[in-house]
Amino acid sequence: MTGNSTNVVFQKDMTTIEDLFLEGEPTVCRIQTKELRALMDEWIQKRQEFLKQK
Repeated sequence: MTGNSTNVVFQKDMTTIEDLFLEGEPTVCRIQTKELRALMDEWIQKRQEFLKQK
């Protein structure tokens, strides 16, 4: 997946996220795909709770 300034490579065990437009070398973040999924699920849950309060 590629966006305006990011490149994301999802693999079974590891996900790599790159910020392509920071000055200097691209910033790279590697995270276990399982952990990334858990963080995304938590974010979605918290967002839903926040929207219910509005």
